[in-house]
Amino acid sequence: MTNGTLIFFCGKMGAGKSTLAKRLAEEKGAVLISEDDLLSKLYAALLHKSHHEGIHYVKPAW
Repeated sequence: MTNGTLIFFCGKMGAGKSTLAKRLAEEKGAVLISEDDLLSKLYAALLHKSHHEGIHYVKPAW
């Protein structure tokens, strides 16, 4: 059995996590599981609505 490697990125928005992950996946021939891609497919209709169509962003209480 061969052991695999999991590389996990975390950081602030706009820090370049997705860009680095894509580049690394291409270089290593690795599988990329991207939250950005997943969420954009799951919530495509919501992401393309404007705030005038009933989508309002609220700052979390914490």
